[in-house]
Amino acid sequence: MGILEQKVTYEMQNELKEYKILAKSNPDYYNFDVACRLKKIAKIYRENKRLKEAEKTYNEALKIYKELSDINSTIFNPYIATILEELAVLYKDTYRYKDAEKVYIEMLIIYKKLAKLNSTIFNLNIAITLDSLALLYSDSNRLDEAEKFFDEALEIYRRLKKIDSGRYGIDYANSIVFASYYTSKSKYNLNEAKDILQAHSGLPLAKQLLEFIEELYKVA
Repeated sequence: MGILEQKVTYEMQNELKEYKILAKSNPDYYNFDVACRLKKIAKIYRENKRLKEAEKTYNEALKIYKELSDINSTIFNPYIATILEELAVLYKDTYRYKDAEKVYIEMLIIYKKLAKLNSTIFNLNIAITLDSLALLYSDSNRLDEAEKFFDEALEIYRRLKKIDSGRYGIDYANSIVFASYYTSKSKYNLNEAKDILQAHSGLPLAKQLLEFIEELYKVA
């Protein structure tokens, strides 16, 4: 850990101690601040490969967010999902695929509940989580399951694209490209993805995906 990260972590740890003291006398008010600082510290640990400390700190924050969610799930479930996403990345990066799968599925359940309240915001989160699960299954050589979750994600992206093609078109194309590459199934239409991306070719992600599609054509 660099000097700057050490200084930031030290300052956050001191803040955390102060908020934990305050939370003992008024948990309803200060537990949220405790959880937020735990999450920030955990992220620094993860970025600096202190993974055991990161996992422990994420789980400590997660416990608090879940307690707060029992009071108001609408407000605090998105915070739970964010922590779960960072935990899932940690597990996936350390090849703990079963743990990552469990966490992604918990995320998916949360986002589906939230989408019932606001589908405009949270359907995209569902699709992204489905893509993440599909990639995880692909890495685990569970290709039938990967295909299933890519298909579910693409169906959501199609609906979102009909609502706002400018906003969601690249997400849809990105999912097509990933599905094609990771499953090697011809049913995923790279030409459709290419047409969408060419309309956004000035954007860095669209440019990268177009270059990747050209590489896939060469392999095919």
